[in-house]
Amino acid sequence: MLSGEMAPMGKADRLLQGAIYILFCSPFLLMGGGMFLTGVFALGPRKDMAELWICLPAGLALLSVFGIILYYAIWRVPSLTVLRFVFDGDEFVAQTPSKHLVIRAKEAIREILEERGQRGRVLIGWWLKIEKHGWIHLERSLPNGEALIDQLNCLLGKSV
Repeated sequence: MLSGEMAPMGKADRLLQGAIYILFCSPFLLMGGGMFLTGVFALGPRKDMAELWICLPAGLALLSVFGIILYYAIWRVPSLTVLRFVFDGDEFVAQTPSKHLVIRAKEAIREILEERGQRGRVLIGWWLKIEKHGWIHLERSLPNGEALIDQLNCLLGKSV
């Protein structure tokens, strides 16, 4: 039986992590907001800044791209991250903040992808595609995470 549980992250740590993401993206969000407002004002009745309408799509693009980055970094990926798991060789139980999964490993796990950072040198974790549930994220820092991935790869017939 293989199990692992992530150490709980305090509120202060989560707030600090969110603040770091927001601080990174805030210059781009402010620039996108300013460009958007400039473009909106250029569409108005004033004739001295009519050429500045081009700032509207550029501002929308900046706001969209960095808004999506913030959504995934602060909300989506943490809600899919495995907090604890138990694997007994046949049944895989995983708990994420958004769902509690009980699956049969051999039948339901379709794909395991590595997530790497720093130009492929540092292993961050793994994404597991589970039939009827979508993707879940298993971080490398989770105790027994690497042993779980090795066993799942053996069950799926992949070489380690």
